[in-house]
Amino acid sequence: MGLFTLVACSEDSYQEADKINETGVVDNTGPQNSIKTIDPGIGYESPYGTTERFDYVFQNETPFEFKFTAWVQLCFFDGNNGSAHFGQPLSTTPFFSVLMSPPTSNEYSIHFGTRMITIPPKTTETIPMSGGYILPVNPGGPKTASGQYFDLQFPSMPTLTSSEIDFFGKRLKFVGLEGSVIDPGVGAVAGATIRFPFGPQFSGSNSTLSSLWQPVPMLFPTAEPKFYNVVTNEICTKYQAGGAIAGRLSSHPFTHNGVLYTVSLYTTKDKVVVLLQ
Repeated sequence: MGLFTLVACSEDSYQEADKINETGVVDNTGPQNSIKTIDPGIGYESPYGTTERFDYVFQNETPFEFKFTAWVQLCFFDGNNGSAHFGQPLSTTPFFSVLMSPPTSNEYSIHFGTRMITIPPKTTETIPMSGGYILPVNPGGPKTASGQYFDLQFPSMPTLTSSEIDFFGKRLKFVGLEGSVIDPGVGAVAGATIRFPFGPQFSGSNSTLSSLWQPVPMLFPTAEPKFYNVVTNEICTKYQAGGAIAGRLSSHPFTHNGVLYTVSLYTTKDKVVVLLQ
């Protein structure tokens, strides 16, 4: 039984979420009783949970073009770190098995990139998500107005099957990006490698996290400290120097022609946002 069924249909989960909502941690007030991850103690909120609808927003307020490769990773903790994810054997998923590289890989430490996404100057494009899907990876599914989505199909990788596309659309999360800011008259003027924020930056241990967050068990040492929310099962990565994702900041300022600009990432209860301003 999948995560969405367990959380959406379990009376105990709703009672727990309602109780926590009194402290402002979990939003359970939507028309479908959707549960979203919200922790005001660390200033974190996201739409990942059992929400029925949210939007990806790519917002470019500058005269420059922004191109980026998105980093994606498993979004939810299924109770253990092994060779299957919510009952789906990863070794029989050709695309994912290439990334696992056993026996040294952790299920939850693997991240990989999408094909390039381009945000034209002075534009805002959105991708609406619904029906239990949290990442727009389906070429036949939701896209921006210009036809863009999180394309995982590289020529060097096995061809994605329809079941893999469905699996990734429900299980993967956008965690960071590597991109370039391009001035049409000059070329690339800045590069940015950033991740979505979670808690105080480079705060060290999990001392700032409440009991709503528990460590994700790892099979092997990793520089990526991950914690899952005990209500939504969403996995987040804390800041830690040296980590491929953990060691990145969530915004990147740069100056061009004497003007200060910033590339940043953030989430709200209803949005996942890439912003260049």
